[in-house]
Amino acid sequence: MADKFGIKKVYRTIGKEWFCKWDEGPQRSVSFGAAGELDPDLIFRGNGSYTIYGGSRDRCGQMRVTGDCPRIYVRFSDEESDALSPSVPKWDNVEVTFYALTTNPGRKVSYAGIEAVVRTNHFPDDKLCSTRGYGGKVNFDGRVRFEKECCHGKGNKQTTPVYPFANKGRMPLNKWIGYKLISRACEKNTKNKLELYMDMTDGSNGGTWTKVSEFVDYDGWSADTPSCCDLHKGKVLLPPHFTNTYSVYLRSDGLGEQFYKKLSIREVAPLN
Repeated sequence: MADKFGIKKVYRTIGKEWFCKWDEGPQRSVSFGAAGELDPDLIFRGNGSYTIYGGSRDRCGQMRVTGDCPRIYVRFSDEESDALSPSVPKWDNVEVTFYALTTNPGRKVSYAGIEAVVRTNHFPDDKLCSTRGYGGKVNFDGRVRFEKECCHGKGNKQTTPVYPFANKGRMPLNKWIGYKLISRACEKNTKNKLELYMDMTDGSNGGTWTKVSEFVDYDGWSADTPSCCDLHKGKVLLPPHFTNTYSVYLRSDGLGEQFYKKLSIREVAPLN
């Protein structure tokens, strides 16, 4: 059971799916906004520079990312709102997959690395009640953990880190690392299960995907939040407490140079 890139799925697709088209068209560069007609649902935010190589021979299918706080969204609207039309699709139970290669981690930000964030809107990020989300972090220093953003810039709750690399060492540079973050509602839509997998074979035979960590979020697992967010403090990011799940995004911070390829998002079944 493989996706269109030949990468093994952990769970089968049950709904919509999205695949990057970085192997198509000419080389193109973007610093902010939509990627263009080939990838209309790919939107760049934050502070970064993004080069998609298209069919270029040397880096066909890859994207180069640099910058202080690059943010790469897959979202079916570029409207700055947390209350979009009912016709705009959302991302709920998902399996996010990509490969990342870091040549220069940059300015040694302690929480930087490779990360996808799911069950979020975060667009714009000053609407605090919609900036919540789940992230799966693979830090440059070798720590892997999940985080629940309870309010942007105000409260993040994080799991105990695990150390998957040799001798509990740092994330290797100049090596393709396969990444999967899976988020699924469970226990009759009262909890949410997160799983993070890695592949260190660069997708050989679809990849050898090893589960690195898992966690089930529950009501009460929360960081401190400002008073305006008291209504949802500690709540699992599921309806009715949170419904603005328009975005999936990738992020890093203080980045020197990083490459991505084979990014996909697929809807998968909940555990209910």
